[in-house]
Amino acid sequence: MKALDKEWRAAGYSGSEQNDALWETFTQAKEVFWNGKREDSQKRLQEAFDYKKSQLPVVREEINRLQNRNMKQVTMREFVVFNVKLKKRKLS
Repeated sequence: MKALDKEWRAAGYSGSEQNDALWETFTQAKEVFWNGKREDSQKRLQEAFDYKKSQLPVVREEINRLQNRNMKQVTMREFVVFNVKLKKRKLS
């Protein structure tokens, strides 16, 4: 569309009546183009938002799973450390 705009300017003046009519038609065509582009962009943005929103439960579940796994690992680590300390006490 920007290239067409440049071509329009380069074409020059074609007389008052003709120029105004052509300009009106060209302006309307540009509006249709930009409105369509804006609507398409908003539609794609909404689709991306909806997809990401639909993934929230999956992400939350994964976060909880990882947190639980890490808690189990920490608990296991603490258990091992405790057992090592306990064995050292029994040996001394």
